[in-house]
Amino acid sequence: METTKAAKVKKAIVHEFSEYLWFLIYIGLFFGIFTTYRMLITHDFHDASYEYWTGFVNALVLSKVVLIGQHAHVGVRHEHRSLILSAIYKSLLFALLVAVFHVVEDFVKDLIHGKSAAEAIHEITVLHLDRLLVYTFVVFCVFIPFFALWETRRVLGPHDFDHLFFRRGSTKHRPAAAETQQV
Repeated sequence: METTKAAKVKKAIVHEFSEYLWFLIYIGLFFGIFTTYRMLITHDFHDASYEYWTGFVNALVLSKVVLIGQHAHVGVRHEHRSLILSAIYKSLLFALLVAVFHVVEDFVKDLIHGKSAAEAIHEITVLHLDRLLVYTFVVFCVFIPFFALWETRRVLGPHDFDHLFFRRGSTKHRPAAAETQQV
């Protein structure tokens, strides 16, 4: 009995870590690419290591937040609708969450660089509000394909989705393909 319980716990840990790792890879790549793009556009490389490390920490935190959100059933209100509507709804919710984390990150960065709390808030809300809105929109757009796949996986089930997405061909459709070739 105890080994069965331990096996279930081990399976749950492996499953959660796998989910976490997939989102970490996706969001980590996005943050890395977006940070590089932003630095190239602005020609501002003096805080490059800080920017990459904060992006990595953001990816770690947001990956866990998404998993917690999944367990807290965030965004399930529209799961009965079409997959694209559900994906867009979840993308919007989590993009807003990313925006909140981004504001906190900028606030802390400004404090570290010697600005007062009032100056940091003014800079975020007045001077860089347009940047925050564009950033949130980009994150929203990047999340749509992720959550579209996430919702497809939810509907198909992890086994069928993984089989269809990561294996060469589908065994369910193989006989039909073989019949087509014979005709």
